[in-house]
Amino acid sequence: MSRLSSTVKASRALAAVALAVGASAAGVAPASADTPQIDLVQLGNFLPTEAVVSPDGRYTYLSAGGREREVQLIKVVDNAARAVSATYALEEDSDDVTIKDLAVSPDGSELYALTTQRLAVLDARTGRTTASVTPPATRDLWSLALTPDGHALVIGEQGSIDDEVEVRLYTVDVASRSVVAGAELQRPWLGELVADPDNRRVYAATAGYGDDQNAASAIETYDAATGTQIGNNGVLWGVAENETLRNIRISKDRRTFWALKDRTHIEGWELEEFTNWFYMALATEKRVNTLALRPDEKYLYVGIDRAAHAAGPTVAVVEGGISLRTTLTGFSGDRITALTTNPSGTELYAATVRGAGDRVKGAFQVVRL
Repeated sequence: MSRLSSTVKASRALAAVALAVGASAAGVAPASADTPQIDLVQLGNFLPTEAVVSPDGRYTYLSAGGREREVQLIKVVDNAARAVSATYALEEDSDDVTIKDLAVSPDGSELYALTTQRLAVLDARTGRTTASVTPPATRDLWSLALTPDGHALVIGEQGSIDDEVEVRLYTVDVASRSVVAGAELQRPWLGELVADPDNRRVYAATAGYGDDQNAASAIETYDAATGTQIGNNGVLWGVAENETLRNIRISKDRRTFWALKDRTHIEGWELEEFTNWFYMALATEKRVNTLALRPDEKYLYVGIDRAAHAAGPTVAVVEGGISLRTTLTGFSGDRITALTTNPSGTELYAATVRGAGDRVKGAFQVVRL
């Protein structure tokens, strides 16, 4: 397992950039606040958890968590009309009702909805289920990654941080709608899968005890087509052994990725020879659930929960991945559960929820950038 020496680690830490959002920090000037026009689409009992945008930017597809029937649905938002244009329902199965992850094909013709037991392929125009792929999984499916060329889907089981269990990945060939490869993860808990821009690699954010009998948070790298592990595991310095990175965003040059380290920290890491080291951190006072990278990679958008006595949640705008530029205010609700942009980077889309218990409501909010 590849590790940095203590000398290298220390030098990198000295060069790190620390940012604070909603809190004072030495050497960090407070960022300005900006209240843009925000268009609101109410979703009622539908509580959005995932949001993906069609390649042409016309639609945003939302999946939900929480309440009975809604977890089987996909809401289609017409971004120009600022309205829900359709609702798609998966075929009902009492043992398989929750959509865990969502993706759209590069040509926009298909949606891929991962449930706890299968991968459903839907016609993006009509919502009709055209195929269903059920891998030989022994544990609930949790995350999917679609290669940018649209040829392969890698799906993974969730596993458990508390148990020494086998957790597997499965490669689905999109053309044949079949599982063509599989691999066992080195650690027992999968947080997220993300595809590399090179169409070859898939990264798995994992945690727990590895084959070396040491507990850690790590990034494991696999060949998307064959499931073969590539190189060494990258153990993540400064990430708790029972935490996995989430909302991973990779730069197009494949040198940097940003991710949620825990509930209040966003970190940037540099990838080199499958070794990962810390180089920036952004700390917040309130919980962070999601982040988005603008297509030109100029700005990173960070969704932050509503603070006490504040009107709503906020979005921190981080320039170049390291410099806090401004904070977007004016959102309604309590939490931002998903953030994404249109392909041109001119609009920011936020999935939000407000309330507690039986009074929780969902919404979709649009900011013109």
